[in-house]
This record gives sequence, structure tokens and C-alpha cells, in this order.
Amino acid sequence: MTEHAATGDFRHEALLYRGESDFVERVAPFILDGIATGEPTLVMVSSAKINALRERMGGLDGLVEYRDMQTVGANPARIIPAWDEFAVTKAQDGAVRLRGVGEPIWHGRLAGQMEECHWHESLINRAFADVKGFWLICPYDAAALDPSVVDEARTTHPVIIDGDRVVRTAQDVQDAFPVPTTPLAAQLAQPDRVVAEMSFAADTLMELRAIVAVEGARAGLSPERLEDLILAVSEIATNSVTHGGGRGVARVWLDGGDVVCEISDRGVITDPLVDRHRPGHDPSSARGLWTANQLCDLVQVRSSRERGSVVRLLVHAGHRTA
Repeated sequence: MTEHAATGDFRHEALLYRGESDFVERVAPFILDGIATGEPTLVMVSSAKINALRERMGGLDGLVEYRDMQTVGANPARIIPAWDEFAVTKAQDGAVRLRGVGEPIWHGRLAGQMEECHWHESLINRAFADVKGFWLICPYDAAALDPSVVDEARTTHPVIIDGDRVVRTAQDVQDAFPVPTTPLAAQLAQPDRVVAEMSFAADTLMELRAIVAVEGARAGLSPERLEDLILAVSEIATNSVTHGGGRGVARVWLDGGDVVCEISDRGVITDPLVDRHRPGHDPSSARGLWTANQLCDLVQVRSSRERGSVVRLLVHAGHRTA
């Protein structure tokens, strides 16, 4: 592992490993070193890897917290808030330096999830650019992932660790890794078949909710998941009415076993971290995108001045997110 920068700036490194045993041998020393130096560490990886790490470390994890990334990061938009909560809490407790191990990308992620994970890895550079003393490593299984996924990691991490090689792709996160215009300004793939579509305004939100209820039930969503989807759609559509020009267009379709609802309007989103901000106590503060991310299995946001904004909400039938 590399050492902390002398300035204590935020460090965001990709660690390339090959298989679970290599993962443990590469990550455990990083955690143990943090324990030795009194640095609280949050580890967010799969439950199987958590068990393997704890066994390797022999129970020496007094300063370490573990969370199952396959639960926390099922929707990638929830990962930055988890890191933020950890950083804020430990700073309030007096910690000056923090460590993190987070693996949001693993073999088997669906295409939409993978796209949002890459976006997450880019956004995290902005989210924590001003947080001093936070050292975050992101493991990538180079033996299991497509090479293009590993190549993408080189565009979102200032430092790549590959065996004994340390490759510095940039010295300054904030300057060398600006949040790109894509995928925020990119277009999402279009569905093969839309099962319902309507234009809506303030006086037709009830009709929109009814359409989502009918199509979601027809697709086999449980009552609980259907309620989640209806609430999420209502929140985003209300945003369109309030901030997106007073109206919008809603579409519903099926993607395998998933139900997808898309809301588009003429509004423009300028803050790429907008759906990662935890709402404040002020009840008038915007909370629609945050709420949707807590209710849905995947939320994709796209916005540009040319095309306006699109929010795509996806829910798996028969599965409730954490």
C-alpha cells in the first residue's frame, strides 16, 4: 500500500486483485495498519469477503466497521451517503484520519448498475475532495471483471495499485478528475416496448399514480414493492411539476423481471450529486430524488440543457431493498 500524502488530502485508490485469497492478502494489511495507527475504518464489501477478512485478522477489528456492500450498494446512489455518514460521525468523535475499503463493482452486476457504479466512482472524487485524512481503496477483481471495467477504473481513480506496482494517474483529484458531463448528459438506452405513457401536470398526478399501480400489479410486484414504486414516481413527478416547468411525461415498461418508470421534463439538473444529498430538517428542502433512491433498486438521472431531465426508476419484482 502507498502511504498517506503529506497533506492528508482525500485519497481514492483502485486496488487490482485476482481472486478472494489475493483480496484478503492485499486488503487485510491495510486494515491492520489502520488499527495500529488508530484510524477508524469502514469496510463495505460482500458478506463472504467480510467473513474471510475477519478470519484472516483473527478478531483484531476494534476500530473497524463492516457493512455488506451487496445490500448497501444494491442501488449505487446509496454508497456516497454511507461514506459521508461514516466520515461525519467519526470526525465528530474526534478522528483526524479515516480509512475505507469499498467494492461497489463486482462480476454479475447488471449493465445499468455497472454504469451507475462507474458514475459513482467518478462522483466520489468530488464528494470528498475537501475531506482531509480520508484514505479510500476500491478493490477490483481483475481476474473476474471484463478488462473494460478495469480500464474504466483508471479514469476515476488517481492511483492504481496492481501487485507491487503503483500507478499514479493524477496528483490532484479535484483538478485532474473533474466530474465529467457523461453520464449525466448522456442518453439512456430506449426500451423495446412501452406499456403505458402519459403527459402529466399537477391536476393529473393521481391518474399517473393509478397507471403505475395497474401496470406494477400486472407485472407481479408485491403490494409492498408496488407501494414503494408509486411513492417514488409521485415524488419525482411532483419535482417535475414544481421545478421542471409544471409538467412532464411518464413512461412505464418491463425489463425482464424489473418494472421501470421514467419521468422526463424540461428542467435542468446542474448538481451531479443532487441525489446523494441527505435532506435537511427543513420540510421544504428537496427530497424527491433522495426518497426515490431509498425506495428503488436503481435510479438513473440524466440531464442536459438540450434535452431537459430524465429520471428512470427501476424496481425488482419480489425484492425489497434495504
